[in-house]
Amino acid sequence: MKASDRFTRWLAYLVVGAFGAVAIFCSWTYGRAVWMSWQASDWVAVPAQVDHWEVKSTTSTTSRGIRTHTQVVAQYRYTWQGQDYASTRVGFSRGTDNFSDDFRRRAISALRDPPAGHVVAWIDPERPGYAVLVRSLPWEQALFMAIFLIMPCGISTFAMIAGLDLLRMRLFDARDNPAPIGSIWALLHGATAIPIIALAPPGAFGFGPWLLIGLLLTIAAFGFKGLVARLTETPHAAGKGLTHPR
Repeated sequence: MKASDRFTRWLAYLVVGAFGAVAIFCSWTYGRAVWMSWQASDWVAVPAQVDHWEVKSTTSTTSRGIRTHTQVVAQYRYTWQGQDYASTRVGFSRGTDNFSDDFRRRAISALRDPPAGHVVAWIDPERPGYAVLVRSLPWEQALFMAIFLIMPCGISTFAMIAGLDLLRMRLFDARDNPAPIGSIWALLHGATAIPIIALAPPGAFGFGPWLLIGLLLTIAAFGFKGLVARLTETPHAAGKGLTHPR
């Protein structure tokens, strides 16, 4: 193999690996937000005493200039079954920025104009030390992660699915039966829209978000169609026309 070919191959591995690491982080952020929001549907509301809250702004320097990060921060106390607790968790949004205007508005409303007339903390009765002020899904962050997993991380996620399928074929001696990687990729990525629709607050989406969600659902539909077509093929036809990365 020529030196230039080796360099190109290792550069491709490096790029795919870097985006793969980003894809893993995005998947974890998305999955955690969805899981916690779903779990929080059974959490208990208790009155909370807020010691301090503010909309905190910080700046960072990027290649595009100075960027401002805005985050609602709070310190509050509450009592559960005679035990006092303290928390600083506002919601399930991650990072130094609340990321979305919708989540930030909900957090400010929960602190400034609570519907119950007093600030409410939502606590996990199985872990009463864990509480949030906003239990709804930070859907804008989740939607961003879902889109980011497709572009620009889609090549890396495709490579990871292909790698797992290669491992499956080697472990189970199924080299003549490759999986429909493209359909699996499309279904997994597109299906990320379903929890966002199910867990977002009512009336949260405008035209733009619905457009992106529609794109995700269309991708999922193509993936589902491909999987159904593969499952209904005869064993002989299933291996035709399928290529696998080597």
